[in-house]
Amino acid sequence: MIFWACPDNARLDPSLPVVCQRYDSIKHSVAPHIKPYYDTYAEPYLARAQPYLSKGQGYYEQFGAPAVAKGQDLWVKQATPRLRQGYSVVNSQYYKNVHPALDRYVLQKSRDSYDKYVHPHVQTLSGRYSKSVHPYLSAAQETAQKVYTQRIIPAYRAIAPRVQHALRTAENTYSKHVEPRVHAVIKWILRKINQVVIPRLRILWGVHVQPQLDRIHDKLFRNREAKQVASKIVEEGKTTHRYRLQSPVLI
Repeated sequence: MIFWACPDNARLDPSLPVVCQRYDSIKHSVAPHIKPYYDTYAEPYLARAQPYLSKGQGYYEQFGAPAVAKGQDLWVKQATPRLRQGYSVVNSQYYKNVHPALDRYVLQKSRDSYDKYVHPHVQTLSGRYSKSVHPYLSAAQETAQKVYTQRIIPAYRAIAPRVQHALRTAENTYSKHVEPRVHAVIKWILRKINQVVIPRLRILWGVHVQPQLDRIHDKLFRNREAKQVASKIVEEGKTTHRYRLQSPVLI
């Protein structure tokens, strides 16, 4: 909802809500860092989807917006008064019938039990805390505040420009000297892999591995064929023997 409710340059208009001002400030501070990635990766897909989005916007303006406006009008004119009336009736019945009985039988007994059994211990603990613990906590808080304001903040203000300068120098050094060398080394490694490693692997495969695989395949294939021929001969022998046993004997 913030994307459509808040106008552009909301951070410059004090009359707008604070959430719009903060949203606009965050958007303008983050946009320069996100825009290159948006232009490279998201913009082409959004350009392709723009006709469909326009068509969906047209359908929404034609059918959805009137329905939403009608529902909002019904809510404001009919539902809200009835809800307020129901709430007032329930509230009046509660304070008229429920709350007196609840206060008489439950709340009053709870207050009496609290005042009799719990409240004295609470007062004792509060007094001991005020006498023993609170002074040490106050002293520790004051010491921490002094260290923060007198030591940490000045040290940070003194070191921050140097750290930022060192980071900028390291970033410039990396982009000018280290990154090109890294790219060059990666390209050299890839070129060596394509020119040296892959051809040698192909040679090793063709000379040593592929012949062994072919021999294993031929051996397995010959064994399979031999088994098939042997099983065929055995079946034929069994069939011939069965036929001889079933044939009549001529005397």
